[in-house]
Amino acid sequence: MADQVTNEASKIPFEEKSDIKKLSLYVVVVNRGQGEEVIKVLQSIDSTFQILSFGKGTASKSVYDMLGNVDEAKDIIFAFVGEDMLETVSEELNAFLVATKFHRGVGFCVPLTSIVGADIYRLLSGDLSK
Repeated sequence: MADQVTNEASKIPFEEKSDIKKLSLYVVVVNRGQGEEVIKVLQSIDSTFQILSFGKGTASKSVYDMLGNVDEAKDIIFAFVGEDMLETVSEELNAFLVATKFHRGVGFCVPLTSIVGADIYRLLSGDLSK
C-alpha cells in the first residue's frame, strides 16, 4: 500500500508540488582576479549556482590607450538568481564595485523564460529536495 501511495505521489507534476520561482541569469564582467570576490558576494545573498569563466576585452589598442591602465584580462561570472533577489544582487554588486577604485566591472541580467527538466531547475534554484 505504501508503495502505491509513493508511486502515485511521484506522478504528480513538479510544478504542482513545488513552489516555482522565476529565475534570471545574472552576468558580471570584472577585471581578472576579482571573480572569486564577486562569487562570495553572490553566495552571501543566496545565489546558489555560479560559474566563473575567463575572458578577454575586445577593444582596440587606441581605446585601451585612451582609458589608461586597463587590464584586458577579464573574469566573467554567470549566476542564477531568483527574480525576487535581483534588486538585492544589483545593490550588493554595486557596493562591491564602488568600494575601491580597483573594482571595475559591468553586470546585467537576463530573465529565463523556460528551463527544461525539473532536475535542472532544482540545481539552478538551489532546491535540491525531491
